[in-house]
Amino acid sequence: MRKVHVLSEYISALCKRGLLVWANGSCALDAEVSDITFDDREAAQGTLFICKGARFKEEYLRRALEKGAFAYVSEREYGCSDKCIKVNDIRKAMAYIARLYTDGAADRLRIAAITGTKGKSTTAFFVKSALDAASHGKCGMVSTILNYDGGTAAEAELSTPESVTLYKYFAKALENGMEFFVAETSSQALKYDRVLGITPEVGCFTNIGRDHISPAEHADFEDYFTSKLKIFDMCRYGVINSGMEFFDRAYACAREKCEKVYTFGKNESDDVFCKDVKVCRGVTKFTVRAPYFEREFTTRMRGGFNVENALAAIACCAAMGIDAGAIAEGIAATTVPGRMEIFESEDGRIKAVVDYAHNGMSLCALLDAVKREFPGEPVVTVFGCPGGKAPARRREMGEISAKLSALTVITEDDEGEEPLEDICAEIARSVKENGGEYVVITDREQAVKYAVCGIDGAKTVVLAGKGRETHQRRKGGSVKVPTDADYAKKYIAEYDAAHKAAHV
Repeated sequence: MRKVHVLSEYISALCKRGLLVWANGSCALDAEVSDITFDDREAAQGTLFICKGARFKEEYLRRALEKGAFAYVSEREYGCSDKCIKVNDIRKAMAYIARLYTDGAADRLRIAAITGTKGKSTTAFFVKSALDAASHGKCGMVSTILNYDGGTAAEAELSTPESVTLYKYFAKALENGMEFFVAETSSQALKYDRVLGITPEVGCFTNIGRDHISPAEHADFEDYFTSKLKIFDMCRYGVINSGMEFFDRAYACAREKCEKVYTFGKNESDDVFCKDVKVCRGVTKFTVRAPYFEREFTTRMRGGFNVENALAAIACCAAMGIDAGAIAEGIAATTVPGRMEIFESEDGRIKAVVDYAHNGMSLCALLDAVKREFPGEPVVTVFGCPGGKAPARRREMGEISAKLSALTVITEDDEGEEPLEDICAEIARSVKENGGEYVVITDREQAVKYAVCGIDGAKTVVLAGKGRETHQRRKGGSVKVPTDADYAKKYIAEYDAAHKAAHV
């Protein structure tokens, strides 16, 4: 059972970390902290409330206090100064508050942290499946796709939750009997201290590309890369893709920070080395040589890039000393909802591929895999780009789709407050400049319908970016929508019905 701490203990923890500016003497120092939160909707009696975020409004604090929060942590003093604990860095403070609140639960889990520009979600699922096989299902996770605490599985909102939420996942997982935990770790989580205070057994860096560069994310590539490298500040063992760009710099950083570093890839000098890759009827077999085993592995995850993701996971598990048989069992059993899911019409002329690919690197890898999987068939690619961040994606994804698709269908993808028409116009300009054909259909469902049913002939339709996400972020907020998989099944069924009717 989690130990309940009093307010003075939180103040002391902040002071020891050099984060405390002052605490008002009127604060109830001996009061027990029954909960911590940064969301006023969750506040109740005994809550310690955290005022965080550039968009924080004083009314949030007022509502939290009305609901029973008895003290608040903030970088500035608000009207109710008698309840204020002032700090010099709210994000660092929030992480250490969360660590104390959960009584160090993260220290009692064997954690694998995974970062990279592409492939980290799939790698996380491979690792989880292998650790589940080794522990009879005792592995929790947080990821872009799914969060699991050993009792409840829920669709994710962020790749890596805020520190308060993340630490509570660790505590709940421990309470539910979990022994392992896989944490997909975004550059934003590393930059803004969401994972501060956590000591993963292994930290994996899959690759690096030029993404997430915008005023709202990373100012430039150096900031993005430096943020990613922070994963090695945390972990005992480092795992790095020897084929990644800037490998030498990443390896040098890991060697300096980690107890031991494992490389993985297709070089015989790698610690975890892959060879003899064979693909037959949707099943990929490959041989892996690692420090304490050499054996064949099998995966049903389609796409050559998933061999690299599986190899990253094998390297993580090898660094943790997991039994080779359990690793193989887990890799063979891995499925990832919304990752290269393939739906096919009854006559085989229409294939729809659903995937979360949402940047230039991942879309290129996806379309290359699709062309190898279905050679000779024209590819129709449906995608959009999010509003308010990573504007370079629009140019990059437009260029890649123009070069690898017969037609690009440009549509919505979490445009938020930015005008959807402007986003689509930027993508369209890139497609056109690179010699591609395109059509703009802003309603995502109608875009899928057109791609599947509105174009004659055999084809492969690639639905990129949303996978099995059930929400679309539009102006005014998030709305619930069917997934791309739902759309694919719906309009392939419509195609099948029309095709049968035409041949009656």
